[in-house]
Amino acid sequence: MKTFVFFLSFFIVFFCSLPFSAENAPEFIIDAGHGGADGGAVGIDGTNEKDLNLDVALKLSDLFYLAGVGHIMTRTSDCDTDGDPSSFRKRDDILARASLAAEFPSAVFVMIHMNSSTGTNDKGFQVFYGHKSSESENVAKKIYSAVSGAELSNRMREVKKAPSSVYLTETVENPAVLVECGFISNTEDTALLTDECYRQKLALVLLSALVGY
Repeated sequence: MKTFVFFLSFFIVFFCSLPFSAENAPEFIIDAGHGGADGGAVGIDGTNEKDLNLDVALKLSDLFYLAGVGHIMTRTSDCDTDGDPSSFRKRDDILARASLAAEFPSAVFVMIHMNSSTGTNDKGFQVFYGHKSSESENVAKKIYSAVSGAELSNRMREVKKAPSSVYLTETVENPAVLVECGFISNTEDTALLTDECYRQKLALVLLSALVGY
């Protein structure tokens, strides 16, 4: 694992990101859910969802760089996206993410989250697809197939259209997916998701699915 991380870090140094424009648009937008004052769900072991989201998103970003795949991230550190570091406004944070998606409408919008439930037996990986683009379901199915084939999850939950209560999947025009990596309210899932090696494997499988799409 240490050798792989060194190899990854070494090559990232030599990849530079050019400014994106309409002619040089990113293929993907990686949206690490929550951040900053918005911790998201709290895991059964006290882990904040925002931290796991960011780690998986950064690992995926590193792999995109290695593969030469153009992409951008909504956040790269423990911060929100509302534009005001002194406070947090959930509405502004969500609208900022939607605005970035609108700036690059051909890019696939990939939201990385962790699930949570009041039922501690609820577990497994699930991916939801956005309402606006007909391609969203295809992306979701690619991800489902890759994660299922890699046998990474202890349960594969059915691919579904995202609930209408999720603003981004309801409004973003891009092909959009909401990746729920597992339930941090479940002991088995938490043991997986808090494992550095598991998160690296998950990022690699997500890369294969998205590049395959």
